[in-house]
Formats: sequence, C-alpha cells, structure tokens
Amino acid sequence: MRLFLKNLLTNNSPIKHNNLLGAMICLAAILHTTLIFGVGFTPEDHPTGKVLDVSLASFKDDEAPKDADFIAQENQQGSGTSETALIPTTTTPTEFQALEINPAPNPIPPMKKAQKSTPSTKSVLTTTTPQYQKDIKKSEKKEQQEQDEQNTTSTDWSAQIASLQAQISDKKQAYAKRPKVLQITSAATKKDKGAAYQDAWRKKIEQIGNLNYPKEATARKIYGNLRLLVAIKKNGQLYKVKVLKSSGWPILDRAAIRIVHMAAPFPPFPKELADTDIIEIIRTWRFDRSDRLSTDG
Repeated sequence: MRLFLKNLLTNNSPIKHNNLLGAMICLAAILHTTLIFGVGFTPEDHPTGKVLDVSLASFKDDEAPKDADFIAQENQQGSGTSETALIPTTTTPTEFQALEINPAPNPIPPMKKAQKSTPSTKSVLTTTTPQYQKDIKKSEKKEQQEQDEQNTTSTDWSAQIASLQAQISDKKQAYAKRPKVLQITSAATKKDKGAAYQDAWRKKIEQIGNLNYPKEATARKIYGNLRLLVAIKKNGQLYKVKVLKSSGWPILDRAAIRIVHMAAPFPPFPKELADTDIIEIIRTWRFDRSDRLSTDG
C-alpha cells in the first residue's frame, strides 16, 4: 500500500494526478466500510434482582429463611408437600366476594425521591379600591343574612318539633286519663262481674217503664223494638243515653230515653267493679202488643 502511494505521489503528469484522486476516493470508501461493518456494539448485561411476590404469613418464626419465596409481614419457614413454591392460600371465607379472581400484582421497585423544590416566595403588593371594599362588605352582609335565615329556619323547626312532642305527650296523657269502660252487650251470666249490677238495672228499668208506658203508643197501637245504649258512672249517675238503632217510631224512641232518665240515678258500683269508671249497657227494648216493656241482650 505504501509503495502504491509513493508511485502515485512521485508522478507529476496531469493524467497521474487524476488517477491519484480516484485512488484516494476508493481508499476512503474502503476505510469507512471497514469501520461501519467491522465494528459492533453489544449491550452490557445487568443482572436482574430476584423478584418476590407478596403474601401473608400464617404464623411467625424468629429465624428468617435463607432463600425466601415470598414477601410477608413476618418471617415464616416454608413447609408443605408441594415441590414448587406456591402462593399460600386460606380456607377462611372473606367478608366480600369478587366477581373475578385476579393474581396479585408484581411489587413496584422503589423510586428515587424527587428533589423537593423550594419555591421562592415573593412579596406581592396588593391594593384595594373603595369599590372592591364595598363589594366585600356587601358579600359579607349577604352571607350573614343567609346565616341568620338558616338559624331562623332551624329555630322554627325546633319549635315545631317541640310543639308536636307536646301534642303527642298531651294525647298520651289524655289516653291514660280516659275512663275505664265496661261494656255489656249480651245477657250477663253468673261469672260476669257486672251480671248482678246489670240484672238489678234491668228490673228497675222494666218496672219504671211499665208504670210509665207511653199512652200515645197504646192509643195508636204502635209497637216496635229499638237498640239503646245507657252509660252509667261509678257513683250511679247517668252519663249518657244513645239510640243505636231506631224502632222507626219516634214515639217509642223518645219514650225509652224518658224512662231511663226517670229511673236514674242508679246504685253505685259494687266492689267487684271498683276498677271500672263507666258501665255501658246495650240492650234491645221491646214495646210489644200487650203494652208491656221488656229488655234483653
């Protein structure tokens, strides 16, 4: 190669100079080709660290295992019958159920802490115009009004709740103070604690009624039956009289009410009715064709 270059350089003819230029171009091309295809780069192999899955230890060992298969909250020596390291599982059911069973994600390698940049504090000069101050006062006044309205609404609700509670309390007290009423709607038997009192009342009503049988009904041949409620207080005083089912004849209905008022007052309640405040006696009054009055359950 050196001899070839020397011969070219010592020849001074114009034709030789052209040959020299061509030879230099060829030589440069050969050198570049050698550099491009002859030189190679291979990436440096970096050994990767061992990746461990995350699990939960069932119990705690004081000694850490030499070659761990998983990462857990406590040290635990491996055991079992499987030849390969398997993810520990449990037979205890969970408090929730997932629609799919997904493997645990690989642990993310720790990242370098980013450098905290301390922002430079700059003092800012602010100015407030009178209009801005006016707007601020207006906004504060509006907020105060809204707060006052909320307080008023809360007070109103509290007053209404207290009123309802008072009404409920009054109704409970009124219910507790209601008189204990014993209602007798059928013929009393010996086992009924009001049987004797009702029988005495019946005899008195029929006696007074037959002595004061309505003459107009007798003269006009008016007969009929009606359903009457008679309420008597504990002291024997008459509480109320009410026609539950009319006879269809006002003469007979008025006569029955008049007879009750004539028979009152009645005897006070006996000892067996000491826990009763009012007795309601409901009976059928019969004005029959013989111009006689009778009552039954």
